[in-house]
Amino acid sequence: MAAICDVDWNMAAKGFEKFPNAKKYKDFRKLLDNEKDIDAITISTPDHTHAVIAHSAMQLSKHVYVQKPLTHNIYEARVLTETARKNKIVTQMGNQGASGPGVKQMVHWFNEGLIGNVSETHVWTNRPVW
Repeated sequence: MAAICDVDWNMAAKGFEKFPNAKKYKDFRKLLDNEKDIDAITISTPDHTHAVIAHSAMQLSKHVYVQKPLTHNIYEARVLTETARKNKIVTQMGNQGASGPGVKQMVHWFNEGLIGNVSETHVWTNRPVW
């Protein structure tokens, strides 16, 4: 971990403790200006800042992992797609909900044919959990 950026250093305290050698920033723009050698960043900020930070990093040819939602609208998604192609970088949007043990179990059952021929599914979610 080369650097950690968070506007609220009280909330970032655990990260600072876990990675004591990481440089600390409150402004992602300063991080991107100062940390020229980083290869990639992960973005876990408030939703409305995802696209702006991702685009800024991608313009510097940094690989980017962004928590969902990736963007606010389709236009922003297209801009990020074009920037990634232009700079030949790897990007990914995080959606860990699809990688939980329950989902993996269901995929196994489905792939092994253990639940028979599936012709219809019904899905439920407890969202928003907050």
